[in-house]
Amino acid sequence: MLDALRRGLQLREEDSGAELAEKAVANILAIDPALEHYVPHYLHLLSIPSEDHPMLPDLQGDALRHAFEEALAA
Repeated sequence: MLDALRRGLQLREEDSGAELAEKAVANILAIDPALEHYVPHYLHLLSIPSEDHPMLPDLQGDALRHAFEEALAA
């Protein structure tokens, strides 16, 4: 699933961390600007650090699992 997400967002292994974050955010928002709420979740799933789009620190356990499910369904 993560490989499909990487391909869909046109992320390449040779991209730098900053390029990955910039490209991922731009391509997610190009799909639908309403996905902006889920950007931190997608970046976390893809292991792309971002100071501009941090995960909420209090999301843990079932709440975190539910947040990821909601982001992927969106």
